[in-house]
Parts: sequence; C-alpha cells; structure tokens
Amino acid sequence: MKKVAFIDTQSVGNFHEIFNLSLLYIMSQSFERVEYFASKSSIENLKSKISSNPTPENIIFKQIYVPEGSTSWQIMLRNLYGAIKTFFLIIRFRKNKIYLGSLNSFSTPYLNLVSRVLKTEINIVCHGELEYVIKKDIPLFKPLRIYKKLIFSFLQKKIHPGITLLLLGDSIRTNLVALFPQNSNRYSVMNHPYFFKKNNTKPKEKSKILNLGVVGFVSKEKGIDDFFLLAEYLREDIEKKNLKLNIIGSHNYNIADYPLVNFIANKSEKLTIDRFNNEIEKLDAVLFFYNSTMYKLTASGAIFDAINNKKKIISLDNDYFRSVLGDSNIGIVCNNIGEMKKVIEEIISGKNSFYSTDAEFEEIQSRYDYKNILLP
Repeated sequence: MKKVAFIDTQSVGNFHEIFNLSLLYIMSQSFERVEYFASKSSIENLKSKISSNPTPENIIFKQIYVPEGSTSWQIMLRNLYGAIKTFFLIIRFRKNKIYLGSLNSFSTPYLNLVSRVLKTEINIVCHGELEYVIKKDIPLFKPLRIYKKLIFSFLQKKIHPGITLLLLGDSIRTNLVALFPQNSNRYSVMNHPYFFKKNNTKPKEKSKILNLGVVGFVSKEKGIDDFFLLAEYLREDIEKKNLKLNIIGSHNYNIADYPLVNFIANKSEKLTIDRFNNEIEKLDAVLFFYNSTMYKLTASGAIFDAINNKKKIISLDNDYFRSVLGDSNIGIVCNNIGEMKKVIEEIISGKNSFYSTDAEFEEIQSRYDYKNILLP
C-alpha cells in the first residue's frame, strides 16, 4: 500500500517518544508515504530526537491540535477531543491504511460501525489502556471508571474484521485471549520496538557502594511504597555505606520524610534528559516494583530504558518482564520484596556475581531493535 496515516491524539511532549519514533521508522520501510498526525509538542520532541539520525524522507509530520495537561480531567478532555478528531481523520483517510496510536475509550462506540460502513482497515496500537479492564477499586468519580466501562464493552462484543488490535508482546495476547477469547482473531502481535543507542556505554567505575535505583516518574501506582519498604529492610547496609538507593525521575514526595533514599530531583522537578541519562549511567542496576497483578495487558518502555543503558534489572515478577527477560542473565526476577532484599544482600556480600556481558545485553537489544521488527 502506498500511504498510511498514523493518528496519535494522545501523545504530548515526550510521551511514548521512543516507541512512536521506532514505529514511524518501521512504517517508513513498508509504505511509500507515512503521515503522522500528532500534537505540536509531540512532533517537535520527535524531530529533536531524529535530528542526529538519518530521517526517512517519506515520513511527513502533520500537526493537529491536542489539549495538553496532566491532571485526570485534562487527560479526559484530551481523550474526548481526540475521539472526535480521530473520527474525522478516519473518514478523510478511509481509502488508506490507518494506524491509531492508542485505543481511545471514547472512540470505541463508533469504531466497529465506521470500519464496517466505510470498509476501512483500522489498526490500533494498544498500550496501558488495556489494563483498565482488569483494574479494581477505582474511586467512584475518577474518569478511569468510564474508560474501563467503554473498553470492556468494546472487547466484550465481536470486533469487526476490519479492525486489528496490535499488541506489544505474546504474554499480552495470551492474557487478553483468556479474558476475551471471542476476539482472538482480531489480536495481532509484534515486539515492542525500541530505538537503541548506537554507541557502547562507558564501563562503570568500580565502587565499594552498590548503586541501585528506580527510574522515571514514581508513584504509589508504580509500586514506590515497596521501594520505601525495601529501603527499610536494607537500612543497615545503607547506613554502613554498602548500598545506595536512588530515585531518578520526577516525584511528589517530601524528601525529608525518606532519609534512606537518595532523590536526584527535588519535589515536582523534571530532570533534563542529559542529567537523567547521566544518573542512570552511575547505576549498577535498575529496580522495578511492578508485581504479578501488573503488566498483564501492557508492555513496558522502562525495561528497555534499562536494557538500552546495559543496566542489570532486579524486578518483582510479572508476566511482561518475565517474557522479555526469559532465561537471559541480564535480569533477576523476585517473587516478593523479601526475596529482592536477599538478592541485594547476596550481591553486596559477593555471593552473587551479578554482572553481565555486553553480548548478553545486545542479544536482547537485537530482538527489540526497530530495525529487526516488521509490521504484522
């Protein structure tokens, strides 16, 4: 097919930047012309990322208005507006192949009808929104309750043959089929593409202090309470300067309340990308606290940030992380915080050699490198 329209009404700023950039490059290999519809801030951000890389000339950036903001109600407004904008863009490009950058819950009521009436092929890239259908204990007046109801209804009914849900991992498809088997033929899978660094990482200088940390925005929903609990469990090693636990990313916590933890950023401060990467370079490993109830229906970009920097991973067990790490030596998967504590103590004592070779990281990188992934 000659042209594809990639409609992304969700991304603002650096949201999904590496994924979107990787997917655009993949599309450029399969289509003569790729038109990417997104917000001004998203497009500017992507252009800054590709300035140092050869840019396929067939990728055309088309700016559209997208409401910004990060509160739950601002995001809801973005979803509502995005659903309306997507509707008209689908009509406009009905004769071309269409990719939607996410499964917008407010688009679900019309997607089957539009695909059937217009005979249009619509491919929907699914991210964290699929997790809404299994999320429990949602507060009564949170927009998330609406998202969950709409997406659940969409998946429960028979999806039109013109619509394909693009899932970013086999484990996600397995779990989605278990929940909604009636639409199993509408689920397609490809590995989560990533834009890995070309240059090798600098060897980290050896230190007597084991330097571990979590990266990115932290919150209760992302398991940060378990991180604070781990710090308490390892208080003795932290106070003896055998261990340093860091938070590298934005947060909304009062630093003085957590003396065992090293916050790189101040409360509500956003780190520059250079400082963010420099701090990650200092780590011996990246910690993840997504437990077995999480990442059943979504992929993780954060795990690839660690792999990109060739940092070992110590994680709680969940389906997606286990599927990525497999039997490789670059990660240690723990069943609970107590087990994670034991692993870290063994690393400090020298009982666990811990370190991995560049070749082991590069094997995983090759599997998820956008250059080695084709559209299904």
